Amino acid sequence: MNNWIWAIGLVLQCALLGALVKRSVARRFPFFTSLIGLYILRSVFLFTAFGHLSAAAYTLSNTTLSLTDVALQVLVAWELFTGGHDSLRLAAQTARRSGSLLYRLAVFFALVAISAVATWGISSMVPANPRSPIDRGVLFPCVLMLMVAAVTVFRSWGSYASARLRVLEGFAVLAAAGIVSQIGRTLAALDREPRLYMRWSYTEAIAYLAVLLWWLGTVHDDGRLSPSYPLRRKRNAPLLRPQSAKKSTQPKGET
Repeated sequence: MNNWIWAIGLVLQCALLGALVKRSVARRFPFFTSLIGLYILRSVFLFTAFGHLSAAAYTLSNTTLSLTDVALQVLVAWELFTGGHDSLRLAAQTARRSGSLLYRLAVFFALVAISAVATWGISSMVPANPRSPIDRGVLFPCVLMLMVAAVTVFRSWGSYASARLRVLEGFAVLAAAGIVSQIGRTLAALDREPRLYMRWSYTEAIAYLAVLLWWLGTVHDDGRLSPSYPLRRKRNAPLLRPQSAKKSTQPKGET
Protein backbone atom coordinates (compact mmCIF):
# COMPACT_ATOMS: atom_id res chain seq x y z
CA MET A 1 0.00 0.00 0.00
CA ASN A 2 2.74 2.44 0.95
CA ASN A 3 4.68 1.75 -2.25
CA TRP A 4 1.57 2.30 -4.37
CA ILE A 5 0.84 5.63 -2.68
CA TRP A 6 4.47 6.66 -3.11
CA ALA A 7 4.50 5.72 -6.82
CA ILE A 8 1.17 7.40 -7.61
CA GLY A 9 2.21 10.53 -5.71
CA LEU A 10 5.52 10.70 -7.55
CA VAL A 11 3.84 10.39 -10.95
CA LEU A 12 1.24 13.05 -10.12
CA GLN A 13 3.88 15.43 -8.76
CA CYS A 14 6.03 15.07 -11.88
CA ALA A 15 2.97 15.61 -14.07
CA LEU A 16 1.98 18.69 -12.07
CA LEU A 17 5.49 20.15 -12.27
CA GLY A 18 5.50 19.70 -16.04
CA ALA A 19 2.02 21.23 -16.31
CA LEU A 20 3.02 24.28 -14.24
CA VAL A 21 5.97 24.94 -16.53
CA LYS A 22 4.05 24.28 -19.74
CA ARG A 23 1.08 26.45 -18.69
CA SER A 24 3.36 29.35 -17.64
CA VAL A 25 2.09 29.13 -14.07
CA ALA A 26 5.65 28.54 -12.83
CA ARG A 27 6.63 32.04 -13.94
CA ARG A 28 3.93 33.59 -11.80
CA PHE A 29 4.24 31.25 -8.80
CA PRO A 30 7.94 30.25 -8.66
CA PHE A 31 7.89 29.30 -4.96
CA PHE A 32 4.90 27.01 -5.43
CA THR A 33 6.63 25.37 -8.38
CA SER A 34 9.84 25.00 -6.34
CA LEU A 35 7.86 23.38 -3.53
CA ILE A 36 6.52 20.71 -5.89
CA GLY A 37 10.06 20.17 -7.18
CA LEU A 38 11.33 19.79 -3.61
CA TYR A 39 8.67 17.17 -2.89
CA ILE A 40 9.80 15.19 -5.93
CA LEU A 41 13.47 15.34 -4.92
CA ARG A 42 12.72 14.50 -1.29
CA SER A 43 10.49 11.59 -2.23
CA VAL A 44 13.07 10.05 -4.57
CA PHE A 45 16.03 10.71 -2.27
CA LEU A 46 14.46 9.33 0.92
CA PHE A 47 13.10 6.28 -0.91
CA THR A 48 16.40 5.41 -2.57
CA ALA A 49 18.62 6.38 0.38
CA PHE A 50 16.71 4.26 2.87
CA GLY A 51 18.89 1.31 3.81
CA HIS A 52 22.01 2.86 2.27
CA LEU A 53 22.62 5.59 4.85
CA SER A 54 23.25 5.27 8.55
CA ALA A 55 20.38 6.11 10.89
CA ALA A 56 22.02 9.38 11.93
CA ALA A 57 22.71 10.49 8.34
CA TYR A 58 19.19 9.56 7.24
CA THR A 59 17.65 11.47 10.17
CA LEU A 60 19.82 14.52 9.43
CA SER A 61 18.85 14.47 5.76
CA ASN A 62 15.17 14.14 6.60
CA THR A 63 15.36 16.99 9.14
CA THR A 64 17.13 19.28 6.67
CA LEU A 65 14.57 18.56 3.96
CA SER A 66 11.72 19.11 6.43
CA LEU A 67 13.08 22.52 7.48
CA THR A 68 13.48 23.47 3.81
CA ASP A 69 9.89 22.35 3.27
CA VAL A 70 8.61 24.62 6.06
CA ALA A 71 10.61 27.60 4.77
CA LEU A 72 9.30 27.10 1.22
CA GLN A 73 5.72 26.77 2.45
CA VAL A 74 6.04 30.12 4.22
CA LEU A 75 7.30 31.65 0.96
CA VAL A 76 4.40 30.03 -0.91
CA ALA A 77 1.98 31.52 1.63
CA TRP A 78 3.50 34.96 0.98
CA GLU A 79 3.34 34.37 -2.76
CA LEU A 80 -0.34 33.49 -2.64
CA PHE A 81 -1.06 36.32 -0.21
CA THR A 82 0.40 38.90 -2.58
CA GLY A 83 -1.00 37.37 -5.77
CA GLY A 84 2.15 35.94 -7.29
CA HIS A 85 5.31 37.29 -8.89
CA ASP A 86 3.61 39.75 -11.27
CA SER A 87 1.42 41.34 -8.60
CA LEU A 88 4.39 41.62 -6.22
CA ARG A 89 6.47 43.33 -8.91
CA LEU A 90 3.71 45.81 -9.61
CA ALA A 91 3.21 46.40 -5.90
CA ALA A 92 6.90 47.22 -5.50
CA GLN A 93 6.66 49.76 -8.33
CA THR A 94 3.86 51.64 -6.59
CA ALA A 95 5.06 51.14 -3.00
CA ARG A 96 6.43 54.68 -2.72
CA ARG A 97 3.08 56.18 -3.55
CA SER A 98 0.66 53.91 -1.73
CA GLY A 99 2.70 51.98 0.84
CA SER A 100 0.73 48.87 -0.11
CA LEU A 101 3.76 46.58 -0.04
CA LEU A 102 4.70 47.60 3.51
CA TYR A 103 1.09 47.17 4.57
CA ARG A 104 0.93 43.67 3.12
CA LEU A 105 4.24 42.78 4.75
CA ALA A 106 2.91 43.93 8.13
CA VAL A 107 -0.31 41.93 7.74
CA PHE A 108 1.56 38.82 6.58
CA PHE A 109 4.01 38.90 9.49
CA ALA A 110 1.04 39.33 11.83
CA LEU A 111 -0.49 36.19 10.30
CA VAL A 112 2.82 34.34 10.80
CA ALA A 113 2.91 35.38 14.45
CA ILE A 114 -0.72 34.40 15.03
CA SER A 115 -0.11 31.05 13.32
CA ALA A 116 2.91 30.38 15.54
CA VAL A 117 0.88 31.13 18.68
CA ALA A 118 -2.02 28.98 17.42
CA THR A 119 0.40 26.12 16.68
CA TRP A 120 1.80 26.30 20.19
CA GLY A 121 -1.72 26.40 21.63
CA ILE A 122 -2.95 23.39 19.66
CA SER A 123 0.14 21.32 20.44
CA SER A 124 -0.14 22.22 24.14
CA MET A 125 -3.84 21.36 24.43
CA VAL A 126 -3.63 17.97 22.69
CA PRO A 127 -2.38 15.27 25.08
CA ALA A 128 0.45 13.32 23.51
CA ASN A 129 2.64 10.32 24.04
CA PRO A 130 6.19 11.56 24.75
CA ARG A 131 7.46 9.10 22.14
CA SER A 132 5.10 10.47 19.47
CA PRO A 133 4.37 14.17 20.08
CA ILE A 134 2.47 16.33 17.63
CA ASP A 135 4.74 17.59 14.83
CA ARG A 136 4.80 21.38 15.09
CA GLY A 137 6.84 21.58 11.89
CA VAL A 138 3.83 20.15 10.04
CA LEU A 139 1.20 21.96 12.11
CA PHE A 140 2.60 25.49 11.71
CA PRO A 141 2.47 25.77 7.88
CA CYS A 142 -0.99 24.18 7.93
CA VAL A 143 -2.30 26.84 10.30
CA LEU A 144 -0.56 29.57 8.30
CA MET A 145 -2.09 28.39 5.01
CA LEU A 146 -5.57 28.38 6.55
CA MET A 147 -5.02 31.91 7.86
CA VAL A 148 -3.79 33.15 4.49
CA ALA A 149 -6.67 31.49 2.66
CA ALA A 150 -9.22 32.99 5.06
CA VAL A 151 -7.82 36.52 4.84
CA THR A 152 -7.24 36.39 1.09
CA VAL A 153 -10.55 34.91 0.02
CA PHE A 154 -13.08 36.20 2.52
CA ARG A 155 -11.77 39.76 2.66
CA SER A 156 -11.45 39.93 -1.14
CA TRP A 157 -7.88 41.19 -1.27
CA GLY A 158 -7.35 42.37 -4.84
CA SER A 159 -8.39 40.36 -7.84
CA TYR A 160 -8.20 36.59 -7.96
CA ALA A 161 -7.19 34.81 -11.09
CA SER A 162 -8.29 31.21 -11.31
CA ALA A 163 -4.76 29.82 -10.79
CA ARG A 164 -4.39 31.62 -7.48
CA LEU A 165 -7.80 30.51 -6.24
CA ARG A 166 -7.25 26.89 -7.21
CA VAL A 167 -3.86 26.75 -5.50
CA LEU A 168 -5.30 28.40 -2.37
CA GLU A 169 -8.21 25.98 -2.28
CA GLY A 170 -5.85 23.02 -2.57
CA PHE A 171 -3.64 24.26 0.26
CA ALA A 172 -6.70 24.93 2.44
CA VAL A 173 -7.82 21.30 2.00
CA LEU A 174 -4.30 20.03 2.69
CA ALA A 175 -4.00 22.25 5.77
CA ALA A 176 -7.30 21.07 7.21
CA ALA A 177 -6.42 17.42 6.52
CA GLY A 178 -2.95 17.92 7.99
CA ILE A 179 -4.22 19.45 11.23
CA VAL A 180 -6.91 16.80 11.74
CA SER A 181 -4.49 13.99 10.87
CA GLN A 182 -1.81 15.32 13.22
CA ILE A 183 -4.27 15.45 16.11
CA GLY A 184 -5.70 12.02 15.20
CA ARG A 185 -2.28 10.37 14.98
CA THR A 186 -1.19 11.94 18.25
CA LEU A 187 -4.27 10.68 20.10
CA ALA A 188 -3.96 7.25 18.46
CA ALA A 189 -0.33 7.00 19.61
CA LEU A 190 -1.40 8.05 23.10
CA ASP A 191 -4.02 5.27 23.17
CA ARG A 192 -1.55 2.84 21.55
CA GLU A 193 -3.79 2.05 18.59
CA PRO A 194 -1.48 1.40 15.62
CA ARG A 195 -4.32 0.69 13.17
CA LEU A 196 -5.99 4.02 13.90
CA TYR A 197 -2.61 5.72 13.61
CA MET A 198 -2.12 4.25 10.13
CA ARG A 199 -5.64 5.24 9.08
CA TRP A 200 -4.95 8.87 9.92
CA SER A 201 -1.67 8.68 8.01
CA TYR A 202 -3.44 7.27 4.95
CA THR A 203 -6.13 9.94 5.24
CA GLU A 204 -3.55 12.69 4.90
CA ALA A 205 -1.80 10.90 2.02
CA ILE A 206 -5.05 10.36 0.10
CA ALA A 207 -6.01 14.02 0.62
CA TYR A 208 -2.65 15.02 -0.89
CA LEU A 209 -3.19 12.79 -3.93
CA ALA A 210 -6.67 14.26 -4.42
CA VAL A 211 -5.30 17.82 -4.27
CA LEU A 212 -2.58 16.94 -6.78
CA LEU A 213 -5.29 15.76 -9.18
CA TRP A 214 -7.26 18.94 -8.48
CA TRP A 215 -4.28 21.18 -9.24
CA LEU A 216 -3.39 19.15 -12.30
CA GLY A 217 -6.85 19.60 -13.75
CA THR A 218 -7.68 23.17 -12.72
CA VAL A 219 -4.53 25.30 -12.36
CA HIS A 220 -4.08 27.34 -15.54
CA ASP A 221 -2.56 30.75 -16.11
CA ASP A 222 -5.20 33.22 -17.24
CA GLY A 223 -2.82 36.17 -17.20
CA ARG A 224 -4.93 38.45 -15.03
CA LEU A 225 -3.31 40.83 -12.57
CA SER A 226 -4.65 42.83 -9.68
CA PRO A 227 -6.58 45.91 -10.88
CA SER A 228 -5.23 47.95 -7.96
CA TYR A 229 -1.95 48.39 -9.83
CA PRO A 230 -1.57 50.11 -13.21
CA LEU A 231 -0.80 47.88 -16.14
CA ARG A 232 2.29 48.87 -18.09
CA ARG A 233 2.50 48.78 -21.84
CA LYS A 234 4.97 46.21 -23.08
CA ARG A 235 8.15 47.53 -24.60
CA ASN A 236 7.84 48.25 -28.32
CA ALA A 237 4.14 47.36 -28.20
CA PRO A 238 2.03 49.55 -30.52
CA LEU A 239 -0.28 52.06 -28.94
CA LEU A 240 -3.97 51.64 -29.57
CA ARG A 241 -5.31 54.28 -31.89
CA PRO A 242 -8.90 55.24 -32.55
CA GLN A 243 -10.39 53.80 -35.67
CA SER A 244 -9.95 56.10 -38.62
CA ALA A 245 -12.94 57.35 -40.51
CA LYS A 246 -14.32 54.94 -43.00
CA LYS A 247 -12.43 55.29 -46.22
CA SER A 248 -14.34 56.33 -49.23
CA THR A 249 -15.13 53.50 -51.60
CA GLN A 250 -15.15 55.92 -54.53
CA PRO A 251 -12.27 55.20 -56.92
CA LYS A 252 -9.56 57.80 -57.34
CA GLY A 253 -10.04 60.29 -60.09
CA GLU A 254 -13.81 60.36 -59.81
CA THR A 255 -15.53 63.49 -58.61
